[in-house]
Amino acid sequence: MKEITRNLKDQYQTIRANTIHQVFILAIIIITLTFFPAILLSIYPLSYKLLLLGVNVGTALISTLGLVIIKKKISDQSLRLRIYLIISLIYIIMLTILPTEKYLTTNGLAVYTMTVVIFLSLNKRYLYIAGFLTLGFITYYGILGVGQFVALGLGYLFSNFGMYLLMLITLVKGIDMYAQFEELYQLQLLKMNDLHLSLRHLNEEIISTDQELKHSLIHDSLTGALNWRGFADALEQRIAVDKNTDFYVVLFDLDNFMYINNSFGYNTGDQIIIKLVNQLMSKHDLFEYVSRSDGDTLMFIVNHSIAKKVVLCQLEQIFKSIKIGEMEFRIKASIGISEAYENARTIDLIRNAEMAMHKVKDEGKGNYADHDDAYIQMIDRQYKISSIMSEAIEKGEFYNLYQPKVGLNNNSVDGFEALVRWNSQELGTIYPDEFIRVAEQSGQIIELGQVIMKNAMIFAKNASQIDASIVVSINISARQLLEESFLVRTQKTIKDTDVAVNNIAFEITETAYIENLDNAKRVMERIKGLGIPIYLDDFGTGYSSLSYLHKLPIDVLKIDKSFVDTIGNSEQSRELLVSVIMLAKSLKLSSCAEGVETFEQLKILKGYGCEYVQGYYFDKPLAEDEAIKRLGFKY
Repeated sequence: MKEITRNLKDQYQTIRANTIHQVFILAIIIITLTFFPAILLSIYPLSYKLLLLGVNVGTALISTLGLVIIKKKISDQSLRLRIYLIISLIYIIMLTILPTEKYLTTNGLAVYTMTVVIFLSLNKRYLYIAGFLTLGFITYYGILGVGQFVALGLGYLFSNFGMYLLMLITLVKGIDMYAQFEELYQLQLLKMNDLHLSLRHLNEEIISTDQELKHSLIHDSLTGALNWRGFADALEQRIAVDKNTDFYVVLFDLDNFMYINNSFGYNTGDQIIIKLVNQLMSKHDLFEYVSRSDGDTLMFIVNHSIAKKVVLCQLEQIFKSIKIGEMEFRIKASIGISEAYENARTIDLIRNAEMAMHKVKDEGKGNYADHDDAYIQMIDRQYKISSIMSEAIEKGEFYNLYQPKVGLNNNSVDGFEALVRWNSQELGTIYPDEFIRVAEQSGQIIELGQVIMKNAMIFAKNASQIDASIVVSINISARQLLEESFLVRTQKTIKDTDVAVNNIAFEITETAYIENLDNAKRVMERIKGLGIPIYLDDFGTGYSSLSYLHKLPIDVLKIDKSFVDTIGNSEQSRELLVSVIMLAKSLKLSSCAEGVETFEQLKILKGYGCEYVQGYYFDKPLAEDEAIKRLGFKY
C-alpha cells in the first residue's frame, strides 16, 4: 500500500513538473512573439524598437535555455519548480526594466503570478479562480492602457491578444494536468482496491490456515479425534475450570495389533482404528474427549456416575463389532483406569492410566486394571535400576556367589552354579529377581552377562587347580544367546581367563530357544563344538519342553524348584518328578534338582535316581573363598 501511494505521488510530481515546464516555455514564446508586432506597430523610433526587440529576444532565449537545462540536470521536482519560478521572475524583472513596456510587463507579471498559483495548487477549483482573476487583470490593464500610452498604438492589441492566449493555454494545460492526475489517481485507486481484495483474501487464507494448524496440533490426522496434546489440554481445562474430580480416565492399547498390520496390511489396521474411534465418539454421552496417539492406544474420560462395568461392557461390544469390507475382526485390549482426585495433575492422571494398562500387559493382556501406586513405584524403581546399572558395572558393584552342586553318589561337591549379586552404593542390596529382568528388558544383560561370565571363568580356573574335574555353570539369558557377537565374546573371555572348557558349563532356560528354535539350536551346537556342556535350566516350566528336547544338544536337565517343593506331600508331584528323571535317563541326560531344602526331599530324589542336587539343605550360595573350601568336602 505504501508503495502504491509513493508511486502515485512520484507520478503526480512528474506530470506537474512537465506541465509547468511546458507552460513556462509557452509563456516566454507567446510573450516574445506578441511583443514583436506590438513594438513594430508602435510609433517609437526605429533604433528604440530594435533595442526593445533585442532585449526581449535575448531575455527570452536566456530564460528558455535556463528552463531546458534545469529540466535535464535536476531530477528533484520540487527543486526544479523553485528554479523555474526564479528564472521566470528574472524574465519578468528584465522586461520591467523597460519603463515604456509598463502595461505589457504588468500583464505578463499578472499571468505569471496566476500561473504559479495554478500549478502550486492541487485543487481544480483554484485553477478556475486563478483563470478568472488573470482575465480580470488583463482586461483592467487593457482598458487602463487604451488612450494613455498611445505610443504603442495598434501593437497594444496584439499584446493583449498574447496575454489572453497565454491565459487560455494555462487554463487548458492546468485542466489537462488535473485530468491526467485524476486518471492516474483512479488507476492507482483500482490497483489499491485490487491489492485490498488480495490482502483480504490472503488474510482469510491466513486465518483459515491458522485454524487448520491449531486444529492439527490437537487432533489426530487419521481419525479426527483429539491427539494426546489435545486430550491433555481438554483435561487441563476441565480440572482448572470445574475444579471437580467426578471422572476417571480410561486408556487402552490393542493387544497384538501388529499381527493385523502384518497379516492384512497397515491400511486395514488404519481402517480398524478409524471405525473404533468413530464408534467411541458416537457414544459421546458415555465416552468424553476420545483421543488417539500415533499407534493403537486410545484414551477418554468417563463420568463417575457411569459404572466401570458398563464402560467395560460397552468396550467389549465395540471390540466384537469391527467389520472392514467382508472381514470381521474381534480384537482385544489391555485397559488401564485412573481415578481423578483432588489437585490431580493431567500428566499424572494419564501416566497412572498408562501404568495400569502396562500392568495388564505384564499379567497377560486382554483385561483391565485400576491405577496402583505400588505398581508405579515398582516401575519407577526399575527405571532407577536401569539408569544406574551401567555405571554400577563399571564400578564393579556386581559379584558372583557360588552354590554347590552335590553328586548323590558320594555326597560331595561336583560343581557350582554362579549366581550374580548386586550391592549398590546408591540403592543398597538389589536381588537378582529384580535387576535381571530390568537388564533383559533394557538390553544391559549383554554387558552384565559378560561380567558374570568373566568372574565365573576366573573362579573356575582357580577351583580347577584344586579339583581338575570341577564344573562351574554360568546362566546365559535369551538375549545373550541370540546376540550376534556372543560366541566371539565367549571365546575371547575363555582365552583371557585361560580356563579349560571342561571346567565350565552354560545354563540355558527354555525361553532362550522357544521363540527361535533354529537360531538357538545353531548357536547351542557351536557352543557344544567348543567343548562346553549345556544345562537346560528350569525344566518343566516352559511351553513345549518335550517336543524340543530331542532336537537340542543338551547334557543335563535341571528340575525346577517348583517340582521339588511339593514332592513330600503330593503323589502327583512325585509322579511328575519320576517322569522327568526317567525322561532324562531315556535321552541319556543327567538330572539335577534345584531348591532341595529338606532331608525328605533329598531322600525321595535319591530314591528316584536323581544324580545331582543343589539347595539350602547343603549350602546357600557362597562367596569365592568359602566355595573353594567346599572342594573335596563331603556332606
